[in-house]
Amino acid sequence: MQAESTMRSKPMPVGLSRDSLVSHPRAQRPAHGRWCWQLCGLVLVLLLLASGCAKRKRGPSVPVSRRPSIAAVMGATEEGVASWYGNPYHGRRTANGEVYDMERMTAAHPSLPFNLWVRVLNLDNGQQTTVRINDRGPFVKGRIIDLSRAAARAVSMLGPGIAKVRITVIPAPVQEPDLSRPSPSGSPTAGGGSGQDPPRRPSAFGDAHAGYAVQFGAFRNYQNAISLRDRVALHLADARVVEASSEPGLWIVLAGTNLSREEAEKIVAALRADFPRIFPVSAH
Repeated sequence: MQAESTMRSKPMPVGLSRDSLVSHPRAQRPAHGRWCWQLCGLVLVLLLLASGCAKRKRGPSVPVSRRPSIAAVMGATEEGVASWYGNPYHGRRTANGEVYDMERMTAAHPSLPFNLWVRVLNLDNGQQTTVRINDRGPFVKGRIIDLSRAAARAVSMLGPGIAKVRITVIPAPVQEPDLSRPSPSGSPTAGGGSGQDPPRRPSAFGDAHAGYAVQFGAFRNYQNAISLRDRVALHLADARVVEASSEPGLWIVLAGTNLSREEAEKIVAALRADFPRIFPVSAH
């Protein structure tokens, strides 16, 4: 009885009981708080790891090609794979603002200046043609030039789609030949795409300039004249192709303007070993 009275003489705090001392929230809060912090820390670590992986996966974008660009100088060459493009790009704007015509002798190159001319030699079959750069491309690793359909047809790569080629920077022709539409005689014409005879060019013997020039050859085939002109251009910068006004369809390879007779003969003597058919011509 005395022990019972002693317990009763020490009253419990107001609002608490013996059971509440065990189950009161304040008694469990420290353990619950530690568990929350551990969970938050684990989530934060997982988020950081996921963020790091995502950054590594994205990485910097890889450019299409990092190969050295061909120099835009006469005689510069580049070898690689050529492709061609036609529809659905026919009729669309090219990179230089022209309307793309897949039946013109043009091509796309990654870096060469617009309106520069190059000779394209198909290394698989030896066929070649000349094209003007008016677009950018191709955007496929390992390819160096994208030909128009007409140019691809000229080197027999329409079917295969691609070919190993060598391109060479060459001087611009007098005017762009339309090799996609052969003339009735079967040789290429140099018109503007209408199929008519090309405009008359000054004759080598009727040029407005006085004096002499040097003739290297005369051809019915325009491509043969262009090929010879390219060889001559390695020696004389003003090598050119003109059409004889007295004989349409005859393409003459000339160099030199308003030369004296002595100057023309010196050029003939210096280059005769490389060009056996060379001779001076009067501009009158």
